[in-house]
Amino acid sequence: RLHGADLSDDQWDDVMRRIRSGTASKRRAERRCKNGRIVTVDITNTPLFDTNAQLYAELTVARDVSELDRVERSLMDARADLETKLDQLQATNTNLEREVQERREMEAALQSANVELKEMVNDLKWFNHESAVFSEMAEILQACRNFDEAFAAISEYGQRLLPDAAGHFFVFRDSRDALEHAACWGEDLTSDRMIAPDSCWALRRGQVHHIGHRSRLRCSHVSPESIGSVCLPIIGQGQTLGLLHVATD
Repeated sequence: RLHGADLSDDQWDDVMRRIRSGTASKRRAERRCKNGRIVTVDITNTPLFDTNAQLYAELTVARDVSELDRVERSLMDARADLETKLDQLQATNTNLEREVQERREMEAALQSANVELKEMVNDLKWFNHESAVFSEMAEILQACRNFDEAFAAISEYGQRLLPDAAGHFFVFRDSRDALEHAACWGEDLTSDRMIAPDSCWALRRGQVHHIGHRSRLRCSHVSPESIGSVCLPIIGQGQTLGLLHVATD
């Protein structure tokens, strides 16, 4: 979770002007988490409009790319260093054997760097794909006319974002004494379509709950045969609205 107290008054003014303009934006910035750790994030802002085309909110998705950013800088530094050493090697011709040996070592290092760079490019491609899907999902949800369309959109985009997992989305009933199954992707729900709020550790704790194969803190609504899963409480406007359960190995 990010901490917004580091922003100056001028930065907050810029944020409010951008929100009021009703325009979408993407940027990369450094932010401080509530635990004090500084992270690099890609921030995507999507304005939300009501049926009268009036701006009423903004959806912000902050993606932690600290590791990708660090790897990218390391690869660039490593490649620059390798190119410098290669230039020095080409300018030195006093010892042929040493030059040949160093050239081979440099070529091996460059090959290793190229492999890492290709992996980095693949990671960045997947990250861009995820960002595009998140933005598209936000637009689709904004255009939904009713809950059935919204739940169908959640199933569709959940499958695209997590194709190798099974996801189930539950929402609180008006009485808030139980949650009803509303949407899913992957495998069909094998347990009850209605769960009690106290049957899930994530709802009781108000935060993400990971369940391993041998975990003893297994939610009662999770199948005993489940290898691993994650429960995420869905929170909006200060209250818990529902639950997303993702099962995967």
